[in-house]
Amino acid sequence: RQKYAKGLIAVILGTVIALVALVSPLYVVSLSVEKGVYATNGTVNIISVDGIRGAQINTLQSNKGEFPLFGLGTPITILVITGLIFGILDILFLINPRKLAKKYIIGAIYPLLPLILIVLFVSFLSDIIPSFSSFTTGQEISPELSDAVSQISKSPLSGQYNFISPYFGSINLFWGIGIGTYLFLLAALLKIAGGLGFWRYREK
Repeated sequence: RQKYAKGLIAVILGTVIALVALVSPLYVVSLSVEKGVYATNGTVNIISVDGIRGAQINTLQSNKGEFPLFGLGTPITILVITGLIFGILDILFLINPRKLAKKYIIGAIYPLLPLILIVLFVSFLSDIIPSFSSFTTGQEISPELSDAVSQISKSPLSGQYNFISPYFGSINLFWGIGIGTYLFLLAALLKIAGGLGFWRYREK
């Protein structure tokens, strides 16, 4: 196993980083409202996604707090933990380095799946938010907010949108992938590097 040390280190490091990514913000939508009942006195997160709690929405109502918006947390957690278990078993029962190399290189797609799930989720946000607003507040979503949500769905990776509301003044909206998503990407690259480390050696 010593000659595969570099590959093993890369794979183990990638696994640790994936676990850190699991509890880190994967996607964040922030908002600042100038005045009115929803005035924020700065920028606050209104939608946050991580691998444990899934997607949470802040309704900006102190008596309601945060609501779970979509069950992303469970599938992301399952993907990461499953990959971790199989990765440990592969290392413990290392027999054919070439086969293990292929598994790690192909398996690098698993850390990328959270990003795919999140982009799909955000793409459908313009359909989800109006129904959610009606359910939690009993009110229809405003045309201005509907336009803002549409902007997020059109450019899910990152963006900014500013508009003026007659009741709330200047509203600034920011969104983008969080540090957890970048960590998942790094974990995927390390798994590929680890796979290439195993691939270099032939069994004699």
